[in-house]
Amino acid sequence: MIKNYLTVAIRNISRNRTFSAINIVGLAIGLASCILILLFVQRGFRVNRSHEKADRIYRVIQETHREDKTLSWSSGTPGALGPALKSEFPEVHEGVRFLRRASILEGNGKTFQQTVSLVDKSLFDVFTFPFLKGDQQTALRDPKSIVITESTAKQFFDNADPMGQIITIYNRQFRGDYLVTGILKDLPRETTLRFDVLVIDPNRSASTRRYWEEWAQTDNIRPVENYVLLPEGYDPKILERKLHDFTLSHLEPEEAEITTYHLQPFVRIYLYSYTDYGVWRDGIGTIYLLSAIAAFVLLLACINFANLSTARSVERAKEVGLRKVVGAHRLQLICQFLGEALLMASAALLIALGLVELSMPSFNDLIRGDIKLTAESLINLLSSLICITLLTGLLAGSYPAFFLSTHQPVETLKGVFKTGGSGAWLRKGLVVFQFSISVFLIISTFAVHKQLTFMLNQNLGFDPTRIILLPLFKQNQEMVKQEDRLSNRYEQIKVAFLQNLNIQKATAFRLVPIINGPISGGIPRRIRLEGLQKEQQIPINEVDETFFDTFGIELVIGRTFSPGQARHFTAEFIINETTAKQFGWKDPIGKQIEWVGSGSGTVVGMVKDYHFSSPKKNIGPQIFAKRISLFTQIGLKIREGDLTQTRHFLEATWKQFVPTQAFEYALLEENINRVYWDVQRLMKISGISSVLTILIASLGLFGLASFTAQQRIKEIGIRKVLGASVSTLVLMLSKEFALLVGIANLIAWPIAYYAMHRWLQDFAYRIDLEIWAFVLSGFLALLIALTTVSYQAWKVARTNPVDALRYE
Repeated sequence: MIKNYLTVAIRNISRNRTFSAINIVGLAIGLASCILILLFVQRGFRVNRSHEKADRIYRVIQETHREDKTLSWSSGTPGALGPALKSEFPEVHEGVRFLRRASILEGNGKTFQQTVSLVDKSLFDVFTFPFLKGDQQTALRDPKSIVITESTAKQFFDNADPMGQIITIYNRQFRGDYLVTGILKDLPRETTLRFDVLVIDPNRSASTRRYWEEWAQTDNIRPVENYVLLPEGYDPKILERKLHDFTLSHLEPEEAEITTYHLQPFVRIYLYSYTDYGVWRDGIGTIYLLSAIAAFVLLLACINFANLSTARSVERAKEVGLRKVVGAHRLQLICQFLGEALLMASAALLIALGLVELSMPSFNDLIRGDIKLTAESLINLLSSLICITLLTGLLAGSYPAFFLSTHQPVETLKGVFKTGGSGAWLRKGLVVFQFSISVFLIISTFAVHKQLTFMLNQNLGFDPTRIILLPLFKQNQEMVKQEDRLSNRYEQIKVAFLQNLNIQKATAFRLVPIINGPISGGIPRRIRLEGLQKEQQIPINEVDETFFDTFGIELVIGRTFSPGQARHFTAEFIINETTAKQFGWKDPIGKQIEWVGSGSGTVVGMVKDYHFSSPKKNIGPQIFAKRISLFTQIGLKIREGDLTQTRHFLEATWKQFVPTQAFEYALLEENINRVYWDVQRLMKISGISSVLTILIASLGLFGLASFTAQQRIKEIGIRKVLGASVSTLVLMLSKEFALLVGIANLIAWPIAYYAMHRWLQDFAYRIDLEIWAFVLSGFLALLIALTTVSYQAWKVARTNPVDALRYE
């Protein structure tokens, strides 16, 4: 019997190649989308799972209640927190601190920049990091020992044995020579703990000791992450409730009043950090978005399959009647049709795997990942793929199977087969559903594209065009003592670069606007402003006297900084307009600003507001100081033209000052465009989704048009005999589908408006949703639908009426 089912299924599929190909391709697209998303989801849920005790590890999150009633969360916490938790709470089995810094390392005559992480000796009692060489019990026993990853070992020592070799760290926080005592297997990509080198010695810098050993709340800089290991099955909420009294006993009353500590499961960091606490990234949002799109695409493919199968129901109705006459039961017919659907779904799966392989590079570019379709990943997904294929086949074939198996043989063999009103309404409803999703995605694509265009063309308040960034001082900063830093010669270096006629202006500064993320406007500092008793937290960026001119930032009143040295501090400050407005300074020139703990100075100028942080946010207060020792960058304004010759000059000049460091440069405008990557990704996703859904919806509409035309073939023949023209018949057959698309628009428009309105609330500066986007989306959907239907209607309308009426 199974052999008979298979033979009949293959014959039916091969006999109707066009319909079968459309069905299989539609299902393949849906399955390929699901496979890609499954690979992505699989990777997301593997993050941080490689550690044996992952389910017992928690990261401490600090919640701060601000004066404006808003809350902020940070994974950075005081270094003293971890040891205090372990000593005061027996349920804390162990604690580990991480302080990570990008540093220059030298070993075996080679120099590279690596991520150095200062950790506790208890690291390997909490986390699982497999060793290739060395012993985890003794590798970090000596303060002068260092553990490196496999990739770092290859960088410095090639194929030689690094054990016992010396690596020098040029960083004021970890400066010194270290002995390699262990080599770790490279960290899996599915981890939030990234580092190249591990050390345990915090005694190289006073600032490091302060952050590592003290509570250090006052300067708002907390670079240490604290992790704790709790008992198996322990509810972390129990410990969280105890932390209120703990906070009161360790922090100053004012700090304790605004500080709350939470315990975040280690396995939730990658996916749920933003959802839980608004920190770092939030992978679950991308997973939800991509999963929803994959589900919709697959669902539309199944709807398309059902519509196309139903469209062929007239042709197969007599087959069903004959089978019933010769004794076939309804269950056998259902098995026959479901078997065909499963066979087509299996074929679609094979094609889907090919589509996945072809689209993998583009998908990785979209998600910024390195997912690969390997034998191992397929084996891991095997059960999911089988279930999805079976479910797809059953879902796609269930309606045709149950629908066709109910036909009465007398009616089908007499040729008076009727589809029934309920079936017609269901098919129309499915088409409305398909095009509602399509219109929604078209509107979303328009809105996202317009918002991105608006952001890219937005006046940032400064001119990023033709500005080259050279992290010249940053390369040198960690390798020498403060008094010997290259930034102390910034004027001489600027003159050297200005020798080239293609370079118009030069400036030295610390933080790049927008590019340096949340701190791009400066490090938040404790500031006391004249006329205000209470201290304020205001970001300060260290810049030189030509910074504003080079970046095209307008000076409103006053002047810029005085030329000359201000190595350790500055007696002059410049503020932005928001600072003056927010604190009520009508005439800020001459006002006094105290940088608490560092000194005080006078406001000498005020500049126009510009977007120093994300353009999504409102511009906040900002202060500029001239503190040469903290400069990290050289910014160069170049003339228009070919950059090739200028680049050679830049590299040669770079080598004059840091000959051992690899030449680095970046174009500010290109880097700013990368800041909009999340919006650009959303635009790509919505665009791709629109194309896929419209394609599949059009296939479904093609099936329904074919079905309707076949149902009305005799009516069309009679109308043609009575003189109806082809155009009249095409219009008659098309207007019903135009009505369905119109209904889809009415459903999609309010949903799209609500969704896009909510999405735009994340942007401080945003577009208005205009009616043209909705009208144009509806028109495009209608045009696509009518093009699809009109072809089928035109094809039927041109048939010879004799062929339709010869048996009447």
